[in-house]
Amino acid sequence: MKTVRSISGAWLKTIAKNAFPSKPHAGRVKALAEALQISARSCYAYVAEERRVPEEVELRFIALFGKVAEDGWRTIEMQRPRYERKQKDERTPGLSKVQAEEIRTDWRSRAIRSSSILAQDVLGHALDWEQNPMTLGRLRMIDERLDEAEARLKYPHGFDSLAVSEDWLALCKVCGMVGAVDDKVKEVNGLVFNVTCETYSHRVGA
Repeated sequence: MKTVRSISGAWLKTIAKNAFPSKPHAGRVKALAEALQISARSCYAYVAEERRVPEEVELRFIALFGKVAEDGWRTIEMQRPRYERKQKDERTPGLSKVQAEEIRTDWRSRAIRSSSILAQDVLGHALDWEQNPMTLGRLRMIDERLDEAEARLKYPHGFDSLAVSEDWLALCKVCGMVGAVDDKVKEVNGLVFNVTCETYSHRVGA
């Protein structure tokens, strides 16, 4: 067991409000996620304090928005994961791009295999995996409420490029729930991994 600090959800919301004052709350979180180069799903989890903010993301946050105030941190008691030492070794400087990509691919394949065992063998889902098809252009269309012609005219460069190429989605063919493996920040998340198929126990009343 060890104690670590993580940027608090309240501080993330404060910074997002100041950085993107013209956007509604949901728009601010998405804009913050885009600035930090993470998925909106992960950003919502950090704001809600469901997960700690990874160090890599914290460094990007500080580089973009400045030093975090003392009351902008929260303390977390966490168990040291068994694979932490291996991950540290994987980040050792001097790896070639090919070696680094092999490590990322290996982590992703192991994460997909392990999470699939949980989702399918334990929770009863039937998964189809695919690389996240969301493009930069589609994100612009959603964020600014543009149709495709308007968005292509306004953002002609990289419109069809993948926005989150490190994100791999799992869709259950039975109940439609979604999960994901993000090998950029080493995360596995989504309802398909923690709710039994067709129970819909994640749904709550208005």
